[in-house]
Amino acid sequence: MLLNLQQSLIDRVLAHLAARTTDLAPSERKVPVENYFSSKRFELEQRSIFQQRPVVAALSAMLQRPGDFSALDLGGVPVLLSRDRQGKVHAHVNACRHRGTKLVWQAQGSDMHTFTCPYHAWSYSNDGALLGIPHGHCFPNLKKNDHNLIPLPVEERFGLIWVLPQPKADLDLSDFLDHSLSGISEDLKALELEHHIVFKPHERNWRANWKVLADGGLETYHFRVVHQSSIYPFFFDNLLVFDRFSHHQRLVLPKRSITELAKVERNQWNLRSHANLIYFLFPNIVLLIQPDHIAVVTISPISVSESRITVAMLIPQSNTIEKDVEYWEKNRQITISALDEDFIVGEKIFEGARSIAFPHFVFGRNELGISAFHESLEKIIMEQEKEPG
Repeated sequence: MLLNLQQSLIDRVLAHLAARTTDLAPSERKVPVENYFSSKRFELEQRSIFQQRPVVAALSAMLQRPGDFSALDLGGVPVLLSRDRQGKVHAHVNACRHRGTKLVWQAQGSDMHTFTCPYHAWSYSNDGALLGIPHGHCFPNLKKNDHNLIPLPVEERFGLIWVLPQPKADLDLSDFLDHSLSGISEDLKALELEHHIVFKPHERNWRANWKVLADGGLETYHFRVVHQSSIYPFFFDNLLVFDRFSHHQRLVLPKRSITELAKVERNQWNLRSHANLIYFLFPNIVLLIQPDHIAVVTISPISVSESRITVAMLIPQSNTIEKDVEYWEKNRQITISALDEDFIVGEKIFEGARSIAFPHFVFGRNELGISAFHESLEKIIMEQEKEPG
């Protein structure tokens, strides 16, 4: 992050501390509880948010070498990511062009330059080209080029792999990212995510709607209560600096040590040493920036009442994992434990709100990240539903 931006953000924090204030939204926001429990609403979100718009599908660090691949679900669409021998990333619908069998069942792997269907052994290169058909004489009129894997728009940028889970000729993915990331691109570039390696990713399913889990990471109002015995002693109560970039967000969570910077020369200020930064990449990616590593949290909807949380801890390539494995493992456990505190409460929120059935959740002015998130959801859904076809 550029020094002048760090100084500006720290100035805002110190001003809040002096005035005992925090960034605030113009007003409270009410969100219908039904939005969290309605199957119809869930399907609408899958279609409008996760299928019709580019989303972060993976980290470059997860597909570092030619032959690396990843299979995942995006909005109900099975997606296969692969890196070819020239180092280019490809995205395809993870379905054999013969009978639609899911081609790759393994979630992650390496050194795979050819994929073979587990049903009839049709084979494809990792750039999607159909290579072979057993007993090919039985398909005398089939043209191989017409039966390659179905490609999906994909772009690798800032160490993130963005995918549009539907073939859509009228959307230029590069232009879309240029526009949507314009205000935050320098921040993401400075993180150098592509020069990190993944340390022991963690995955767990939770019994809650995905939005409940997303809400919990966009405010500090809960820190003093939920994290009282874990991370709260390092942070302030209800203090947040917030910026919005289109549908994305940057949140600064100052640590108590930030007050020491009032005695330090401005050209020596380092925000990461005295605050956690959160970049929320709409709709479901959280980059938790810590002093010497980054935790990437992915919130994946499974059903209206179940979500998968994946935590990938990124360590700079300049560090040697083997030498400091105990240190990295300790930090990994601290991060996962703190996040689990949020998600345990998230399950209780989902369970309680469903049984009580009151009409609205209400988010205060100090929960402005959540308000912005839901405002984005509503805007995009309305725009997508208005589109013809």
